[in-house]
Amino acid sequence: MILRRVHAFRQRNLPDHHFPGLTRGRAGELRTALRRTLAEKGATVRFDGRHAIIEHPRRGRVTVNLENLLGDVASSQHPKAARTMARAFVTTVLEDEHAEDLGTADLYAGLRLRLAPTKNLVPEEADIVASATLNEFTADTSVTLVLDTERSIQTMPLARLREVDSLDTLVRAARNNLREELLGARVHTQIHPGSEHRPGARFRSFESGSYYVASAPILLEEVLRAWAPDLDQSRGVLFAVPS
Repeated sequence: MILRRVHAFRQRNLPDHHFPGLTRGRAGELRTALRRTLAEKGATVRFDGRHAIIEHPRRGRVTVNLENLLGDVASSQHPKAARTMARAFVTTVLEDEHAEDLGTADLYAGLRLRLAPTKNLVPEEADIVASATLNEFTADTSVTLVLDTERSIQTMPLARLREVDSLDTLVRAARNNLREELLGARVHTQIHPGSEHRPGARFRSFESGSYYVASAPILLEEVLRAWAPDLDQSRGVLFAVPS
């Protein structure tokens, strides 16, 4: 029994790879605090690395970057820091500007195209993605419209956006913004050679801190010309993205 407790204590104090700067124990406390606080407001959350994907009955899907919150919790010595800061963070996020509160210029500047998974979603997630879908991209992904503000990324129902302007005009703005986002991102490119059994095989990986790097296939030819100018695209390209 004592050995089990020692082992559990050691595990809690190991670094959490998804929440940098926090131990597994503190990261678990923060995740629990965020889930409970959001549940009180009728929302659910799942975590994707340093991002939280919130499903809210009024706001729809909101994706938020947790980097600043992680830094604040990591630097605090207060035993209730995770709980207190999670509550403040959720309040700030859910009171962030809505699309209808933004001016036209800010709305256009915040729109982005995003590649979203369409398989293995709970019904609420599937409804939100469907409402924002422009077209199917692959058998398990679709192209959606999102609104990127200072604090959050909100999946936008097309019906709401049609009240602002024509969808074609909004999509052009979102495409241009995605292009700027991707071409301006710091991207680490690596070539991976094949095994000794397949000496001619190889693939390239592209990593970036940009939230939108997984949406690069929407502008694949343009992006590859910038990220891998020596790559011959004449015979097509096979790609894979995290979902």
